[in-house]
Amino acid sequence: MTAVGILGTFTGIVLGLMDFDTFQIQASIPMLLTGMKTAFMTSVVGLTASILTEIIEKLKLVKSHQI
Repeated sequence: MTAVGILGTFTGIVLGLMDFDTFQIQASIPMLLTGMKTAFMTSVVGLTASILTEIIEKLKLVKSHQI
């Protein structure tokens, strides 16, 4: 899950930088920010999914030892 989040982070950054033009910075900022939003959101989703998966696995382990 964490790897998927990291992949999304780099994908978002690449998407944001693909159309970035250093000669027209003002016009390039919106696309850059969209890519950065994608990058941060995929990081948050990947880390959250990883943490939730770990918690669920630990709860299953605890529950299986109680039986």
